[in-house]
Amino acid sequence: MHMDTFFQRLKSERQKLGLNQPDFAGKCGVTKLTQSNYETGKRKPDVEYLALAQMIGCDTQFVITGKRSFTADFDFHLQEKAIDLVAKYVHRSGRKLAHPEMFYPVAMEIYQIFKQAKEENKEVDPVELGAKVISLFAA
Repeated sequence: MHMDTFFQRLKSERQKLGLNQPDFAGKCGVTKLTQSNYETGKRKPDVEYLALAQMIGCDTQFVITGKRSFTADFDFHLQEKAIDLVAKYVHRSGRKLAHPEMFYPVAMEIYQIFKQAKEENKEVDPVELGAKVISLFAA
């Protein structure tokens, strides 16, 4: 479904957060009826509402412009987890990196594995991770 309108994008963001209209409305300081009016295009929200929506994880840049903000799709916790994992592999190997500039790109490849597993609700195979780290550093 192509998100052409403000109200379609607002509804999509609410659903992405896993919130029903009453819960989202409450967190944004409005009633369920007002939320419904926003999502059907009968009314437009004010800046205070959008600020509260952003605070609970709504990508308000996407809602307003149709373009995702960088941080909306980026999971900083998974990035930290990926960097930590790669650092542990390097540390436990007991060796210095032949190409230290590859550390961050390798960590971002691991981040993508974590992110895909999270999106697909799957466990990450630790052997796959180890093999990926080795293959990326060896390349």
